[in-house]
Amino acid sequence: MNMKQKIFQQLVTEGKQKTAAQLAAQYNTTEATIKARISEIRHAGYPIYANRRVDTKGRAKTFYRHGSPT
Repeated sequence: MNMKQKIFQQLVTEGKQKTAAQLAAQYNTTEATIKARISEIRHAGYPIYANRRVDTKGRAKTFYRHGSPT
């Protein structure tokens, strides 16, 4: 299974929410590579959303998730 398929499985099939940093650490690659694979999944017609969250210390993180198109 290639990296794009692994990301697809986590976000679309399993419905998980992950940051690019979490996925990059899991697959031992860069965040840029993860974002490129997410872009490919989007171009294949799957709605992958980027949701920004700010924690109690003011740090912002972007979580990717699969959702229903509007």
